[in-house]
Amino acid sequence: MSCKATTESVPGHAACGTVIEALRPGQAWPVLAVHEGLSPASRRLRYCAATPRLSPRMIRVLTDLRPRHHEAYAAWRDGRPIGIVRWIRTPALPDEAELALEVVDVEQGRGVGRALAAFAAVRARRAGVRTMIVSVDPENFRVHGWLTKLAARALPDDADRFAVPARALYTALQAAHPRP
Repeated sequence: MSCKATTESVPGHAACGTVIEALRPGQAWPVLAVHEGLSPASRRLRYCAATPRLSPRMIRVLTDLRPRHHEAYAAWRDGRPIGIVRWIRTPALPDEAELALEVVDVEQGRGVGRALAAFAAVRARRAGVRTMIVSVDPENFRVHGWLTKLAARALPDDADRFAVPARALYTALQAAHPRP
């Protein structure tokens, strides 16, 4: 099954030449490159555990992409991946999807993660997803602050998982970077 590549400039980053493209099923090297660009502390916050390297099984799971069920996108600059976002539809609740993202340390705090999340949210909404579920390490204060601004709500059965309307992810970025 093929995945049509999508390329789009990152709002607020067009001058820097940052674009977002869909990853293809089995395309592991961008996933590995972004993982290598994370410090041990960032990896722990992303995976909620020390993750010095991705196991072959994790790589298979992360690259088992299927349109409308598990999609992943990478932000690229100068031919290098600088961040990855993915959404995975929740089987029991087809209008929900898990959202996960990582941005290499040198690009964190520059809006790449917000742009990736908005990009994925738009694509997920087109596939019928209305709510994104975000799991966050309790010590990831930056992401907790971002989710608070989006009025995300903690799930009743797990205070480290948040429900965010997919539309909120896109409209927040649009408000911060209106197009001329």
